[in-house]
Amino acid sequence: MEVATARNKIIIIKILSYISVQDIFKYFGLLMLLLLSYSCNSKSISTQKENYVSVKCFTKGESAIKLYKTPTDSLARDTLVSLAGEEYCWYIIEFEDTKNGRYKIKNIEVKPSCRAVKLPKYNGLWIDKSNDLFIESVYHSFKNDDVLSLYLNPDKNSEKMLTNEYHRFNFLDFKNSWVKVSYLEDGILKVGWMTPEDQCCAPWTECPQVN
Repeated sequence: MEVATARNKIIIIKILSYISVQDIFKYFGLLMLLLLSYSCNSKSISTQKENYVSVKCFTKGESAIKLYKTPTDSLARDTLVSLAGEEYCWYIIEFEDTKNGRYKIKNIEVKPSCRAVKLPKYNGLWIDKSNDLFIESVYHSFKNDDVLSLYLNPDKNSEKMLTNEYHRFNFLDFKNSWVKVSYLEDGILKVGWMTPEDQCCAPWTECPQVN
């Protein structure tokens, strides 16, 4: 056993004698670069997935809201009762997917005052886009030269649309955490995309103030 161990040591020493110190550093550096690249790519993929499931809106539901098990079902699986008669109650809904004219529900809460509860039994069900869904911006009031930038596409390099007026925006669609909205300004219907950092999913001043 000791003879075999000694032979192994001799073989390792001979191999190392053919490898220069520079080669050792070179191969070590390449290994570190590969590990770093893998780590960054994994983090990037993870971030993309996380960012995709992070859009919220609010609604009262002017009538009962039908919920479906799949994006293609014709028969409703359940319903959300209307909160139209509740002055201080809203559904805060988080979506995680969109397909066939419907949104997939990740989470629903009722806020702020009537019964602040979560409703986990509805998680994973689908809601029609045609419901009255809304979103606001973090600009609850505009001061001085404050301006909210909306974009033609969900990309900050696309054309900007600017507004310095308060709006309750209609929630139309979402993509990669951006929300497509519509609003009336000077009697003109406008449509644009709102950045994730400008979104406020509550109809009261719960979101961070930017001014």
